[in-house]
Amino acid sequence: YRVHNKWFCLFGSVPRNKVDKNTSSKEEVEILNVKVNRNEIENLLNKKGYYEAYHMNKKNWISIILDDSLRDSEIQDLIDNSSKNV
Repeated sequence: YRVHNKWFCLFGSVPRNKVDKNTSSKEEVEILNVKVNRNEIENLLNKKGYYEAYHMNKKNWISIILDDSLRDSEIQDLIDNSSKNV
């Protein structure tokens, strides 16, 4: 999605091991890359369900595997906040 011609959220499908470095599984998974405030990245990466950004700037983006690890409301809050970070 874009706001003011700037990306803040991106869906994709990739092998699980491209995002989750703790697995060797190459199962295709749906991911969501979300732009977040730089100050929040370290905190988010210490939580289950959040990963370093796949194929995006790791200073401004995180990845989430859409496998029910996170509540829908938590993902929606990230999306809402990401559009404010553009």
